[in-house]
Amino acid sequence: MKLTKILWIIVTILLMVSVCILDYFISEDDLLIYAIMFLTFILILAPKMEVRIRIWNLAVYAGYNIPLLYCLHYKGEYGTSLYWWTFILLFNVVHLLTLVLFSVINKLKKKIKY
Repeated sequence: MKLTKILWIIVTILLMVSVCILDYFISEDDLLIYAIMFLTFILILAPKMEVRIRIWNLAVYAGYNIPLLYCLHYKGEYGTSLYWWTFILLFNVVHLLTLVLFSVINKLKKKIKY
């Protein structure tokens, strides 16, 4: 079995265990955000892409998540936490879909070349 398959199995098991453990400590809404953030972070690190592109993806990821998480936890008063929660979810889903699309396009380009 390849090392990458073993790594994906380990990551999947860790994600399932962490979801079960975190379910007792945080609400279901926050669990959804953290799971999507984790998947986005894994997809930034997992596919084979240039180091420069990976660094830019991490910078963009940190650039929108850090301020929005700060606003969600410390500025979320009188219903504005739903506003921050929605933006965190939206930005992470868009970034996640962009990474998946980027990976699919690269696989297709490699397949067409051969």
